[in-house]
Amino acid sequence: MSALLNELMSWFEYIIFRLPGRIGSRLRSAYFSYRSENSSSRVGFFTGTYLEGMQNMTLSEGVAFGAGCMLYSETGKLIVGGNSKFNSGVILGADGGAINIGRDVLVGPNVVMRASNHCFKKSPRVPIVTQGHEYGKITIGNDVWIGANVTILAGTEVGNHCIIGAGAVVNGKIDSCSVAVGVPAKVIRKLNDSEGMQNEIE
Repeated sequence: MSALLNELMSWFEYIIFRLPGRIGSRLRSAYFSYRSENSSSRVGFFTGTYLEGMQNMTLSEGVAFGAGCMLYSETGKLIVGGNSKFNSGVILGADGGAINIGRDVLVGPNVVMRASNHCFKKSPRVPIVTQGHEYGKITIGNDVWIGANVTILAGTEVGNHCIIGAGAVVNGKIDSCSVAVGVPAKVIRKLNDSEGMQNEIE
């Protein structure tokens, strides 16, 4: 019976997350609020969003996801602060670890954040697909702008008020008020108070 119920639930979610217009948007928000007890009822999901592990997601008021975003936290934790916006095609893979995103974060299209990586430490004679995963955490501070097609790997910590340039691959720590670009991402510039930035958001 549970297998049938799960199948019916999958079909229901498939339909509700593809309904167009205002009614579809409101139904998605209401359904997500019901499935995720720790989240705001004012979270926006555009059509085609896919969510797995809603019970492990905490999304605050004003958070919005564009078309085709994919969120995974069946075996992990995903936390997003208020008023953060995600463009189309963003993938947040928190399974096995955790992704913690602050407030007022802007995420460009096709950004990928993965809290796990494939292991590849054994002999080359052992296929990578059989070596399992390493799990970690991704932390993004408040007031961060992440450009299009950025990849953020497990173990990354981005401070407040940062800008990550389009196409960057981030693995490690980026201090607050930094502009980082490239593969791997390197800090090329520091922002300061004279440019309207504060060191911390209270």
